[in-house]
Amino acid sequence: MAKNITKSLVVALAGLALGFGMSYYLLKPEIAIASESNETERSIPPKKKSNGIDGIDVSHHNPIDKHWKAVASGNDLHFVYIKATEGATHRDSMYKKNSRQARKYGLKVGAYHFFTMTSSPRKQFENFKKATVKKEMDLIPMIDVELYKDKKGWHIGKYYTNNKKQFRAMRDNIKTLVNLFEKEYGCKPMIYCTCCSYNMLIKGNVSDCPIYLGHYAKKPGVKNYTIWQYSDKGTIKGYPHHIDVCKFAKGKSMADILLSHRKK
Repeated sequence: MAKNITKSLVVALAGLALGFGMSYYLLKPEIAIASESNETERSIPPKKKSNGIDGIDVSHHNPIDKHWKAVASGNDLHFVYIKATEGATHRDSMYKKNSRQARKYGLKVGAYHFFTMTSSPRKQFENFKKATVKKEMDLIPMIDVELYKDKKGWHIGKYYTNNKKQFRAMRDNIKTLVNLFEKEYGCKPMIYCTCCSYNMLIKGNVSDCPIYLGHYAKKPGVKNYTIWQYSDKGTIKGYPHHIDVCKFAKGKSMADILLSHRKK
């Protein structure tokens, strides 16, 4: 009889414990749910949000060389154009390092040449060609054409012009340089220009080239462009300074600027 009482007591206590445990989780279901939810959050990395910026452009003026990893991982960037050369002799001191680091961390890289009127198109092209490696260029090359006006008149760099003959020389040199790029890379180069540069030197001359428009306003000032650089005071994650930022025109994408399928 004593054994039966002991057995009954053990069974009763076990049932009580089981009932208490079930009641606790029924009353506090969020404990089990929270545990499962936390495990799910840890296993799925947060989705990278787009900040509306498709690309950037840099030169040695931008101290970005130590920030490429953070810039590439922290932003929804698709590409970067990096200055390679200027005129017939100048080569950007940071081009190789910037290009190597940007590509290392997954960004598509393009090189650009700053056009001048102090040397021939042929010499400028040779400078660019020697400073860059075609197989390391993901994007079509770009020529930077910047025409400005001050008290002395219209000028590109230190070259001033105030008559039709000199303007014609500018347009001819740009066209010659574009033709040299096209022959070498199998595609029209991108042209970076302001609205002024476009209207006076590009339009009707080499306007069949893709246009990278530099115009800091609420709306682009040119209709037929591929990329719009809308600010030189942009901010991106991982870089503590202002930077040039841009975005594709509606209907344009990376497919319009990739060099890979055009390489010879």
